[in-house]
Amino acid sequence: NICHGVLGFDCEWVNEGRVSLLQLATYNGVCALFRLGKIGYVPPKLK
Repeated sequence: NICHGVLGFDCEWVNEGRVSLLQLATYNGVCALFRLGKIGYVPPKLK
């Protein structure tokens, strides 16, 4: 659940392309990886 507040944030991409992987981590150890290249959009709750 994103409501915990994000502590860590990282993005990965290839060359000059769009972000393909978004990584988020919370203070209490929850870590989430979003493969944006596969789903094709940023989920609304992450905007």
